[in-house]
Amino acid sequence: MNSPSLLQAGRALLVRDLRLLWRRRGDAFQPALFALLVVVLFALALGGEPQALGKVASAVLWVASPASTAITGQAIPVASGEVMGR
Repeated sequence: MNSPSLLQAGRALLVRDLRLLWRRRGDAFQPALFALLVVVLFALALGGEPQALGKVASAVLWVASPASTAITGQAIPVASGEVMGR
């Protein structure tokens, strides 16, 4: 019996994850909406000063992207029943 190559295994995982996201489409948009909300709230908190927004814009994007993924990242393992510790 041949074991799958690394490329075949990666492709199989990608296909599985895309199928799970297709079944639960709302979970796919949740991280993007959360990141957008974080960016908008930072902009509102700092006021409308272009210099202040320009200084922190890249940092806010770098923090909002991984934070939104970490907060909502349990959707795929929960949907597939592969949650660790159960």
